[in-house]
Amino acid sequence: MNTIPDLVFSACKKFNFKPAIEEDSKTFSFKDVYEQSMKISNFLIKNNLKKGDRVAICMNKSIFQVLSILGVSFSGGIFVPVLPNLKKDGINHILSHSGAKFIITDYKRYNEVKKTNYKCKVFFCCENVSSGTKYKNIWREITNYKKKMSHKLKILPNDDAAIIYSSGSTGYPKGIVIPHKNFKLGAEIVSDYLKTKKNDRIAGVLSFNFDYGLNQLWQCFYKGCTLVLK
Repeated sequence: MNTIPDLVFSACKKFNFKPAIEEDSKTFSFKDVYEQSMKISNFLIKNNLKKGDRVAICMNKSIFQVLSILGVSFSGGIFVPVLPNLKKDGINHILSHSGAKFIITDYKRYNEVKKTNYKCKVFFCCENVSSGTKYKNIWREITNYKKKMSHKLKILPNDDAAIIYSSGSTGYPKGIVIPHKNFKLGAEIVSDYLKTKKNDRIAGVLSFNFDYGLNQLWQCFYKGCTLVLK
């Protein structure tokens, strides 16, 4: 259980219908998270995502951002969070420096994607998208998937999982490559010193653009607690 897909699949088996993530009136169980992430993975693979491809995630903190991150991970891709409110040059630098093949965004941050001149496929992953957009909405597409899907792609602990970029306050943002096993170790370390228990509810106030926010997420899958997004 040293990769993100292993962590999520194991949580699905152990905790099943227990709430994993809550946001306003939406609640996703561990089973829901696993199944919807697999559907997003299937969509991305059908759209030619290959193992090791970089996918920029330019989204507000939400359940859909979590599912997009996990969908990329299940596909063997490398997720690249894009910080909010970066200038055009900063976003272009992250996209070109990481070699992003796709961008996944939502309606709230679409304007940041629009101002870049980087050429790659763009997808939405959210409930509400303006009808005038020309890009596919993953969430709308996967609602038609009926058959159950299982994880088949072999992903190793040392495979790259993410490229996390700095805020760029002293120049262009600088990227750090993080393998799958480091996120699992982070979940172990954080849940150990916080004494996290299965029935805990964690207020998710931290950003998923950095590892400290992501470690809140991973420890929920590791321990079976619930992340309440704020």
